[in-house]
Amino acid sequence: MKKVFISGVSRGIGLEILRKLHNNYKVSGSTSNYENFKKVINELNLDSDEFCEINAMDLIDENHFQQSSIMIPGDIDVLINNAGIGEFKNFDSTDLNILQSHLDINLKFPYLLTKAVLPGMLLRKSGIIINILSVAIRKPFTNSSVYSASKAAVAAMFDSLREEVRTEGIKIANVYVGATDTDIWHPKVREKYSQRMLSAKDVAESISSLIELNSREKIMVEEIVIRPQLGDL
Repeated sequence: MKKVFISGVSRGIGLEILRKLHNNYKVSGSTSNYENFKKVINELNLDSDEFCEINAMDLIDENHFQQSSIMIPGDIDVLINNAGIGEFKNFDSTDLNILQSHLDINLKFPYLLTKAVLPGMLLRKSGIIINILSVAIRKPFTNSSVYSASKAAVAAMFDSLREEVRTEGIKIANVYVGATDTDIWHPKVREKYSQRMLSAKDVAESISSLIELNSREKIMVEEIVIRPQLGDL
């Protein structure tokens, strides 16, 4: 059974990916709120030892991260870099702390997780890395400068890594997701626009299909764009 690691597994898209995959894969993951995640572990009858808590503080100090990440197996077949934050303000209202938090969670965390699992993938000459990104990289939106920049940095980093490892049997896919009905949005926005948004379950279904496609030896789906049928908000 293939082993999958999902960051940000306790809610939103990450939780729906877990629900979709846990019957056919051995799934582990990380969450910033382990206490709230316990009910999901019980609901799905998961092994609690396969999940760990990694919060923002763990990313500031690499030694702290190493202590928190000891439960990340080295033999992961599929890494899904899903965890992320988004604080949407105009540029003039965005201070350095907001910039740093976006770089820590949205960029540094995928970097550290990939560093943890990539040596095993290289040794086995196989592996899939999937990055959950945003259409805000591809189309400018107001009040999204720092969020978009942090996600764009992830895309650039993994586009380059893909060229380094493609001859080693490793597949890397960037997934650009449009507006999705999760709690990254203000409740009033969700109430007004939820019928126009993707559901997290829709995205999870797409990720499951992507894993299946990239499990085939001779193809690599490098990127997909998932938007609501009626377009961007």
